[in-house]
Amino acid sequence: AGRVGEAERHYRHLQEAAAASPIARPLARLGAARLAIAGRDFTTAARLYRESLDENPNDAETSYLLGLVYVSIDSLAAAREFLARAVSIDPHHTEARATLAAVEARLR
Repeated sequence: AGRVGEAERHYRHLQEAAAASPIARPLARLGAARLAIAGRDFTTAARLYRESLDENPNDAETSYLLGLVYVSIDSLAAAREFLARAVSIDPHHTEARATLAAVEARLR
């Protein structure tokens, strides 16, 4: 709980900054998604990552992270979709490529 508590304090600070700056809002959303993952709230994390992708659909890293969330909840078809999207956006994203291969193997 110590690391999560520290992360929550940092996140509150980021939220305050985001309230004053539209540029910081996407960063606050990504921070909230990571916090949700730390608390094993994958539904919230997925929602926040999808909102981030609504604003920035060509973000390979966020697509990859959303794919990982779907792997965590064993939603492999959705995981494949977002991991493939990450690889399509950034063909050199080795983690996304490796995770996509593992997901595809599990789906066979």
